[in-house]
Amino acid sequence: VSSSLHNLSEAVLWVRRNQPQAAAIASRAHELVSQLVSAWGLQAYASAVLRGYAKIYARQPANGKPPRLTPRHAMVSCDLHRAPATDPTAAAPEELLTCG
Repeated sequence: VSSSLHNLSEAVLWVRRNQPQAAAIASRAHELVSQLVSAWGLQAYASAVLRGYAKIYARQPANGKPPRLTPRHAMVSCDLHRAPATDPTAAAPEELLTCG
């Protein structure tokens, strides 16, 4: 569905005609959102943001002043590589979610 919702009727018709596919899409979306807003997902995101800012501030500018941040610095995009392991020692959240 577009952000303006101009094709909402088409999307509803597609869902009605393609129930199994629509259910599978909804199930995968639910699983992904559950992982991303879980404790490990939020921890991974916060860690990535803090590491990003630490990297910015680690570089000492020639003038000795702290770097000037722009709206671009606030943008963080993340990719989920695989579902979290059931064994909490198997992989750290940072290994599962790559943000940049």
